[in-house]
Amino acid sequence: MSEDTAVAITQSTELPRFWFWLALLWVVGLVIVSLMAYRVAEQDILSEMEGEALMMADRLDKYLRPYQNIAESVAELNSVRQALSRNALQTPSLSRFLQRMAVNLNAEFIYVINNQGRVIATSNSATADTLMANDLSFRPYFQQAAAGQTARYFAYGMNTGRPGYFFAAPVMQQGDVVGVAVVKLALTQAFRQLEGHKAGFLIVGYDGVIIAASDAEWRRRTLYPMPDRQRHVLIQAQRYGITSLSAVGNNQPATAFEGAYIYLNKRGLTQRYLVRRAVVREAGWHVMAVSPLSKLYQQILLFCFYYTLFIGVLLLLWMYWRKRAEVQKHVEGMNQELERRVTELTAELVQSNDELQELVDHYRRSQRELQETQGQLIQAAKLAVLGEMSAGINHELNQPLLALQTYVENSQRLMTKGKTELVDNNLAQMHQILQTMQGIVSRLKVFSRRTPPEPRMTDWQEIINGVMLIMNPLLKKSAIRVDIDPGPAGLQVYAEPVQIQQVLVNLLTNAAEAMQGQSQANIRIRVTTEAGLAHIRVRDSGPGIAADLREKIFEPFYTTKSSGLGIGLALSRRIVETLGGSLLLEEAPEEESEPDSAAKTVFVLTLPTAEQRRENG
Repeated sequence: MSEDTAVAITQSTELPRFWFWLALLWVVGLVIVSLMAYRVAEQDILSEMEGEALMMADRLDKYLRPYQNIAESVAELNSVRQALSRNALQTPSLSRFLQRMAVNLNAEFIYVINNQGRVIATSNSATADTLMANDLSFRPYFQQAAAGQTARYFAYGMNTGRPGYFFAAPVMQQGDVVGVAVVKLALTQAFRQLEGHKAGFLIVGYDGVIIAASDAEWRRRTLYPMPDRQRHVLIQAQRYGITSLSAVGNNQPATAFEGAYIYLNKRGLTQRYLVRRAVVREAGWHVMAVSPLSKLYQQILLFCFYYTLFIGVLLLLWMYWRKRAEVQKHVEGMNQELERRVTELTAELVQSNDELQELVDHYRRSQRELQETQGQLIQAAKLAVLGEMSAGINHELNQPLLALQTYVENSQRLMTKGKTELVDNNLAQMHQILQTMQGIVSRLKVFSRRTPPEPRMTDWQEIINGVMLIMNPLLKKSAIRVDIDPGPAGLQVYAEPVQIQQVLVNLLTNAAEAMQGQSQANIRIRVTTEAGLAHIRVRDSGPGIAADLREKIFEPFYTTKSSGLGIGLALSRRIVETLGGSLLLEEAPEEESEPDSAAKTVFVLTLPTAEQRRENG
């Protein structure tokens, strides 16, 4: 038998034995950890619940304590004694006084009851749920106060249906009880503190009824099954309003108030809960903090998970150490092979880097040449447009020149006659004509100048004014009517003004050429804004563009005209896209066409507005 075969047999025998002992160790440790975790988690939960219960009991006691002597103070008021001595069924003035007192003391109700149990004055006399003239003789707090003792009592209001705590005191006159003064403190806000609390809470009265709870399903139910006679008495007293007082769990009275566990039904499922208690002694309430055993089991499972994770980490570390020893044997040989390959790859990378650098340099040169060519094409397109408009410009400048010649000759004759005032008038007219010519020439000069593009926020009205100043000679010569809807006032677009003017001049020139020979030639420019974009629509009344040519017209050097380079629309689209906009051709819907226009060609120029630039930062 070879040595390798013997090693393999030994390993195959030891491996199952190793896993068996590892599994046994894990199970034993899991049992120990579960027992320890149960005790630790139970103690932590009980300690936390006890603190929560004491804190809640103290909070409720502080909430009730400021109101414990108010009923006695009301009973000692002379106005209350006088109202009771008159045997009046209603005393409006006293009710108004009690209303002000209730507002100042932040009490829900303050009312006075005569010896027959009828309310003769109340702070809520003006509301729909008033207690005025109600018979409250069945209330235990009235019966106790009518016997000459102060009383405290929890109950749900007969009219409001809201929980409250009642403080009652006898009204004494010459040693006799003539009535009862009652102060009701609203508990809705105090009980609302239980909602969404970290711990589950029950507030239970001495009769075993759950007054308030963190879960609405437990409220106004009994903590244990109550005898029918006792339940009937509580229902007749209307202490808890309209309710059947069904049991929330199958507990015993003794264990419900003293045991370490109680049973509670939640959503049809009865569970056992850990419980810790505190007492609000003056009110006779038991505050119970409860936690389901499932929470304890969750913590135990969490401990078991951490234990298993710890064992798993140890196992992984051992497997890592074992693998590391195996891998270490291969590292030295691999390092040598790696060094050899790195040397080869380094030489290849140096060669590739040199080739890549040559490509980058070539790309940069191509980009510079492309930018220069594009600038030359834009300039050529400007000059081509100006060349096409030269006849109109010549006509536009020729008329003022003839007018200037006329004014000069006229002024010479007037000077010989000494009519200097008329000469001054002629000079003023000549100055105005020269300013007009200067504006046309300066605009053309700016338009034809080759300048680097500088996009910025530009007033749209300024752009269209410059376009119309350039185009007016050609439009007048061709008898074309232009309607402009400038859009919102003060519209700012992100553009290079001269380049956008070049695009619009090119569109208007193409439209004018398409409408040659028409008796009624119209161009309409309409500006709208939407979602931070300005849409400039240029429509003409020409014959339109065939559907199969609509994409070709934007191709460089494609033209349907007998003259021209065929680069105007291609350059225009390129200029607009560089500025973050678009230039499209669309067919005008028939319902948008004007009655006197059969417009079918609509170019849509879209540019960003100031609003979009602010949103994009």
